[in-house]
Amino acid sequence: MRNREEVLRKIERATPALDLDLDKLLINRTLGLSWDAETDEFYFSSVETDKPSTKRGILSVGSSLFDPLGFLAPFILPVKVLLQELWCQNIDWDAAIPKRELDTWQKWLPSIPQLTKIRIPRCYFATKITCQTIELHLFCDASEVAYSASAYLRIIDDQGGVHCNFVIGKCRSSPIKRPTVPRLELLASVMAVRLSNLVLSEIDWNIDSVIFE
Repeated sequence: MRNREEVLRKIERATPALDLDLDKLLINRTLGLSWDAETDEFYFSSVETDKPSTKRGILSVGSSLFDPLGFLAPFILPVKVLLQELWCQNIDWDAAIPKRELDTWQKWLPSIPQLTKIRIPRCYFATKITCQTIELHLFCDASEVAYSASAYLRIIDDQGGVHCNFVIGKCRSSPIKRPTVPRLELLASVMAVRLSNLVLSEIDWNIDSVIFE
């Protein structure tokens, strides 16, 4: 459903492409999260950058990905893991990185332009449907290198149709001193609980049930 034009005209900053990255004066971002007011979708706008293949350059590109809701969490995770590996090897900030890590970095970089093709609807469901049941589903998991959690809304309308939408996600690399996988799974569970509390505090709807998977 499109935004009403008369409302957008009353918002001084509303334009067909509103950049939500408000920190550009401080950081030259590789990608910025933007909002297309006409289609009511989020998208990622790409900016050309040329960073050296060093720990400092990798950190600069990785921290330039403005992704507060976790849309890109699976995409950013390899960079977090790579930086952790370089940190464990005591690589200097501006030194050349080892060949194995360099190959990983060079395979990841060309995929950045593909992110501009992603379009994410701002609304969780069309306003014309009537909700009968609203469920919040939390998923969490862990491995030796990372742990994560994500939240989804599952809405059943009055016709029995089911609508599922991603709400928010978090992903963190494992600590340098590797805990056991069960310990990491516990950390992922705690993350899922915190995400559920965040979503429940921010969404005005009455959630019928919260389900942890």
